[in-house]
Amino acid sequence: MNNPELLTARQAAEFLGVSTEYLELHRRLGDGPEFLKLTDAPNGIVRYRRDALEKWLAERTRTQTGESA
Repeated sequence: MNNPELLTARQAAEFLGVSTEYLELHRRLGDGPEFLKLTDAPNGIVRYRRDALEKWLAERTRTQTGESA
């Protein structure tokens, strides 16, 4: 991976069109986009790779409303 662009949670939320609270909830649930935790502190530094966000979105692309996620 060559020089991945790292985004803050706020930037990632803006990119996805969701709130930072949504991202935080789905980090805890384990079903959000992949993220990096740069420190071990409970409220440690979290970053998202732009390509991981794009992949997460692509995995949720549907052609019918009845398709499961």
